[in-house]
Amino acid sequence: MAGLEIGGWFASIFLARLADQVGSYIGKQLKYQKGAKTKLNQLEANLRKIHAVIHATDLGRYQRAAHLEAWLWELRDAAFEAEDLLDGFEYQILRDTAKGKHKVHSNFSFASSSFAQSTTAFFKRLFFRDEDLNELDKVIERFDKIVATIGNFPLPSHLGAQNQQHGVLFADAQRDVPEWRETTSIMNESEVLGREHEINSLDSMNGGQSGKYVVHDLLHHLAESLSAHEYCRVEDDESEEIPERVCHVYVSSSNLAKLYETAPKLKNLRSLVVNGSLLDTVAKSKLMEFLKVTLKRLKRLRVIVIDGLVLDVLPEGIGHMRHLRYLEVPGDQLIDLPKWICRLYQLQGLSLQFRSPLLHLGRPLPRGIHRLVNIRYLNINPEKVSTIFKIGKLRSLQELREFHVRKGNGYELGQLRDMRQLRGQLSIMNLDMAGSASECRAAELDNKEHLSALHLYWGQLGRKGIDKHEEVLEALWPHRNLSELRIIGYMGTKSPSWMETSWLSNLEHIELEDCQGWEVLPPLGQLPFLKILHLKSLKLVKNIFSEFYGGHSIAFPLLEELLFSDMGEWRQWSGAKASSQLFPRLRRLQIDRCHKLRGSLVLPTVLERLHIVLSDDVTWESYEKPHVVLSDDVIWESSETNDISSILKLSIDNIALLTDCLPAECLPSLYRLDVVYCSSLESFTDEQEKWLQRLSSLEELRFSDCDNLTRLPTDLNSLALLKTLHIEGCPRIDSQPEKGI
Repeated sequence: MAGLEIGGWFASIFLARLADQVGSYIGKQLKYQKGAKTKLNQLEANLRKIHAVIHATDLGRYQRAAHLEAWLWELRDAAFEAEDLLDGFEYQILRDTAKGKHKVHSNFSFASSSFAQSTTAFFKRLFFRDEDLNELDKVIERFDKIVATIGNFPLPSHLGAQNQQHGVLFADAQRDVPEWRETTSIMNESEVLGREHEINSLDSMNGGQSGKYVVHDLLHHLAESLSAHEYCRVEDDESEEIPERVCHVYVSSSNLAKLYETAPKLKNLRSLVVNGSLLDTVAKSKLMEFLKVTLKRLKRLRVIVIDGLVLDVLPEGIGHMRHLRYLEVPGDQLIDLPKWICRLYQLQGLSLQFRSPLLHLGRPLPRGIHRLVNIRYLNINPEKVSTIFKIGKLRSLQELREFHVRKGNGYELGQLRDMRQLRGQLSIMNLDMAGSASECRAAELDNKEHLSALHLYWGQLGRKGIDKHEEVLEALWPHRNLSELRIIGYMGTKSPSWMETSWLSNLEHIELEDCQGWEVLPPLGQLPFLKILHLKSLKLVKNIFSEFYGGHSIAFPLLEELLFSDMGEWRQWSGAKASSQLFPRLRRLQIDRCHKLRGSLVLPTVLERLHIVLSDDVTWESYEKPHVVLSDDVIWESSETNDISSILKLSIDNIALLTDCLPAECLPSLYRLDVVYCSSLESFTDEQEKWLQRLSSLEELRFSDCDNLTRLPTDLNSLALLKTLHIEGCPRIDSQPEKGI
């Protein structure tokens, strides 16, 4: 395995590589600083030797030895101390970069190849400081003592038989050193004491198991015995002491006093969860004082979660936590975030929890929040996040639900260019405020490979300038991995070129809404994975011809849900060529407020839900079988193989027209019938009652918002399977069916 795990702690190569990077750089740049290079090389060598012994020595026979367990504890504590030291160096680099003292790439780490090249000025200044050298001396001295006792453990002969360098035993020291100095922080297991000789030796020690070597019994034992010191949970009425070596603490707010007393000793504490959901026995003022002072003492925390407490302001001590990676606090009473939040340069996650989605910060986020270049996760009101000045500097950000285009430098679409880690959904708002096409191309949406959903919104200000709309949409070319696309308020007359081809072949969901200038729909039938298609308020679409299907033998092969709504000028829907198959997987079809649509189309073979919306003020002509009505002026052609016998749910608003044109025998599978907004329905004629009685599979009958309905069908008992009768918004019904229910 890549490293030694003791109760969740990974040792070995991580620290070795950090030390190697620092040592290598100082050796080149600070030769005048006497002893620095030697000390750092010594630390590096010690770490490598420890790693080699842990991985290759049969420590299992010593699993109950107290002195070995104490040695591993000391190793663990020393590793934490070294990690804190080096992490502090990284914080200083990020801080100086944010202040513009020198340029460093925002995503570097101590184990990155750019580290030594980009921090010359910093380290020149950093290691002049006596306090930093003193801390480094302490870490080196501590590891020297650890290595001095390593001779008490049995070493395999191959570790010491060939070469020694700086007291470190290698199978091939000259070959190992450059490989250990690779710049990546992710190690290759096959290269870390994992060559054929070592693996074969370890296999023999593990009963011939091949492929990988496992942690010895000792380490399993230690993982169990140390886990009690790794985590600590302090709840109400518990007197358990907090171990000094604990890494993670969960404490109820009424026990903060215990943490307050122990805090100065908790040098390895990495994460703290404070829960105030239980009944507090401490006055609020006292509780906040405990929290304030305690956090000042715990400067090495990486994670802080405060839950259930009412915070008017954030404790200022958090602002001095140079190691902090994640902060989660309740935001209900917070008016704003303090400015010092902008100096938590290593922060990767910030979450404000609100009990109601209507609550949010009263003021904008601090202007300097763009300096948190390591931030990956911001769980704050999306509209507030969208106001961040120069948000493009947050290159590690993985979630940006909304980006509001605004006039002015620092808010333009080009801010999105380097935000390549964005994933999930991105909604770009106010595209009517976008600049030129080149500015839109600067967003480089085509390099956002992790985005799954893209929503593009034009506001009311952009109802003019058709050419501008078309240029903007053309420039917002998305990555081909996209699975969901919504375009709202677009006023152009034509589709962008990237929708005319199969570029977005991974799309599963498309919604085009309020695009009142769009005249000809793109060939969406060619998209092989499209499952949901909603077309709403496309006011100028008059015809849908065969081009819509894309020219493939099977059009819309996986489409399951198709909706047309409020397309007032749509007049004709032509089928595909005779050799093509349409909608083989369609399950739900809805046509709503498309009053000018005329003609016929082969109904899909399988259809589970048919939504029918009829209007009384539209002239409609009845047709005989084999035609069935979809709306008062839209006729669908039926055949022996293509019928509607599989429809399970039916929603209508004009039962008179439906019963005239759709025999109940055509609906043998129908189990739910909704009669909605049927203002013309007052009572049921004999013919309509007979029609209802022939719905042999009907289980649910619902009447909603039928304002003039006074009487229910006379005989519902004939519906043998009927289980549910739902009546809502029918104020004039004054009696039950004559023959009961």
